Amino acid sequence: PGVLLMSAFLLGAAVWAFGKANRKIKISIVFSAIIMFVCTNVFPWNWLADKTSIFSVLANIQFPLRYMEYACISLTVLLGFLLEQLKHRQEYWGRIQLREFAAIAVINAVIGLTVLFGYSSEKAVVYHIYDGAELSHTTQTGAEYVRVYEDGEPVTYVRKDAEGINASVETVSREGWTLDMKVSTGDSEGIVKTPYSNYKGYTAYDDQGNSFEIYDDEYCKAAFNVPAGYSGLIEFTFVEPWYWRLSEIVSIVALAGLIFFIVGHERNAKRKEAQE
Repeated sequence: PGVLLMSAFLLGAAVWAFGKANRKIKISIVFSAIIMFVCTNVFPWNWLADKTSIFSVLANIQFPLRYMEYACISLTVLLGFLLEQLKHRQEYWGRIQLREFAAIAVINAVIGLTVLFGYSSEKAVVYHIYDGAELSHTTQTGAEYVRVYEDGEPVTYVRKDAEGINASVETVSREGWTLDMKVSTGDSEGIVKTPYSNYKGYTAYDDQGNSFEIYDDEYCKAAFNVPAGYSGLIEFTFVEPWYWRLSEIVSIVALAGLIFFIVGHERNAKRKEAQE
């Protein structure tokens, strides 16, 4: 759901624990908690799908995580109810100490770092490619849809480096989705094949500023050609679309606006109390 909405959930739970939550806040918390539980891998999807036809229909989805959008709606409503209570219970909200907000920030940081370390783990990553006939008729967990491979043969590999055809390829460094490679070719053109699926956004350029056109290899991995007689350092990386950055800016502005609203509301309330 993101830092802002999860903060609203934790703050709502704290308000409930202190006995200050109204009925609308309680309902929103319970509904959000149920949907977020449904989105986890511990929810008994397979068991329920085998027992009831309605769950068999609901389980016919790529990932239970796809239901998170409903949790986001519920958490957004919860945030609105919390702000509404802020307006009517200024004497309570004014006593919230920094430690409560610090605890929420620490919990969110731990969750975020856990996910980050999970993705950046040095453990082997193995991909098993299935065709449609091998998939369950109800759910498929621990999997992801990928691009269709041209030869249709199941492929399993473990975090491979880039490979060269008529080219010498040596990995200099590898960080996230970025590969720095020393590439050299002989008297004929060479091909560099990367282990990454060729989604839009991958680029390759060398230390002289020359770019290389990315295309699909026979397994739909990103590949590019290197001219004959070439020798140099090439960086292969993923360039995030501009609208990803725009989304982050919108989120930051929304969070800053929320903080500004809360601080301004508290100051106005104190100013009115002083005038009275």
